[in-house]
Amino acid sequence: MKQKEISKKLYSMKIIEISLFSLLLKKPRFMKAILIVCCSFCALLTMAQNVGINTDGSTPNMMLHVKIASGDDGIRVQNASGAADAFFNFQDGTTDVWSIGFDDSDANKFKFSNAGNIGTNDMVTIQTDGWTGIRTSNPQSYFEVKGDATASAISWVGILRNPDNSGGVGHGVGLQFKGSNYTALELDKWAGIAGISDNQGSGSASWWDNVGLAFYTVENADAAGVPTEAVRINSAGNVGIGTSSPAEKLHIDGNARVNDLAGTGTRIVATDANGTLANISPGSEGQVLMQTSTGPSYQSPRNFNSVSLGSDIQISSATWSNVAGMSLTFTATQTDALLMFTGSGFAYTNSMAFVQFRVYDGSASLGGTNTKMQSYDDVSGTITSWSCAFTKKVTGLTIGNTYTYTIQGQVGGITGTYNAAIFVTSNPDAHHLNLTVLQ
Repeated sequence: MKQKEISKKLYSMKIIEISLFSLLLKKPRFMKAILIVCCSFCALLTMAQNVGINTDGSTPNMMLHVKIASGDDGIRVQNASGAADAFFNFQDGTTDVWSIGFDDSDANKFKFSNAGNIGTNDMVTIQTDGWTGIRTSNPQSYFEVKGDATASAISWVGILRNPDNSGGVGHGVGLQFKGSNYTALELDKWAGIAGISDNQGSGSASWWDNVGLAFYTVENADAAGVPTEAVRINSAGNVGIGTSSPAEKLHIDGNARVNDLAGTGTRIVATDANGTLANISPGSEGQVLMQTSTGPSYQSPRNFNSVSLGSDIQISSATWSNVAGMSLTFTATQTDALLMFTGSGFAYTNSMAFVQFRVYDGSASLGGTNTKMQSYDDVSGTITSWSCAFTKKVTGLTIGNTYTYTIQGQVGGITGTYNAAIFVTSNPDAHHLNLTVLQ
């Protein structure tokens, strides 16, 4: 109520008071009637208990009814001492339930306290800078919620609820994060997180059964378009980047970069025994990736050295003798090698004999063959073909060292000429002698 209006009303009440006093002095018989009216008004006020301020004669419909006729106005609660709280208190019967007001002893924070005074059991606190705390009187940000202290469980401090329980996918509830709107296009620019229904878990496709998380992003606020889903964690726990339907624990639709695997050139990535991604150490030029007992690694490629008989010969010595032209020298690129030897020919006419071959490394035999050559019977002499083969894994080689393997042969028998003929020139389709070392 404005000061001028109050002065006018006090002046009017003063005139009424003087007039009534004069009337009572002149006519005492009216005294009884006036007393009856005053008593009735007081009784009515006591029974109704509603108080109206500036209601212009209207009956107040609440215990306290304040009418603001026009303009800005209100109710002021002032602690004139400047050194104490000012608050409203609410009771249930005689039990204090809530107190609402400012706490002078705590930087004039506005508080909702579950007690008979401010500063005790504060439930909501609003600082003078606008920072708000729920169940904490010292919020550390614009909005802070203090949950229950739990040592073995999660303290959930809030719920966002979509009350719709219909089936289907793609609906839920979420939070948006956005800045100021400078242009019309920016009205739809925001990033957000949403709980979203899907059909990728074991339950039904519904908001209450299969629920995942979707992360939305946006770029270029001046361009048309709305935020799009960038990351999805579906109801089965699979994570999708660039896809809303991840089929594995991590499903990326697009390229990926791992800084810890960065380096020079293009490399191959593998996993260790624990499943951790790691680079395979680059090899030398020309090496190839091979699986070893300790995992994949770059190795020199498997190569071979070989020698073949180039002219017709006959093996005729009864003791081990070198076969002319059948010596092989190589440099080891691995610590082991595969030794392969094959030969074929025919026996000498009218003989009953055998031929033997071995691979000799200069100090010892690495193994060999023993082949029967029989070309004689009691009716007529015949020529009998023969063939032999020998393979062996050679170990203990030193990479970089040079080795020489030589084919040696000898013959023996019981009758006729024991020679073993190998005619690679005159009969190349059936005769040969070859030594190969495969590394």
